[in-house]
Amino acid sequence: MQRTHTLAEAQGHLPEIARRLNQAPHLVEYISDRGLPTDLALTTRSHIRHLEGIVTRLQREASPFVLAGSITVNGSDDDLERDLVANRSEQNALFEAKLRSFSE
Repeated sequence: MQRTHTLAEAQGHLPEIARRLNQAPHLVEYISDRGLPTDLALTTRSHIRHLEGIVTRLQREASPFVLAGSITVNGSDDDLERDLVANRSEQNALFEAKLRSFSE
């Protein structure tokens, strides 16, 4: 469950917010204020470290693809290009689905 507070509300309820977040470390509470260009997010250090670990693993897995010398192709260059475009599209969709699953 996400909660959004104004800056004044957050200041007045900070101990309560801190207890709630410590009881459910996966939660994120947002603080908005007219003077801020974007909302702030408040969560636990363990949740941030967990998210950083996920990003690090995803970045490690996303090594650059090198085609030259890595495969033998039967077919024309156009066939290969069409297959590569289809594969990139499929992989992008899988990556987006994985990212959405992490934010739920």
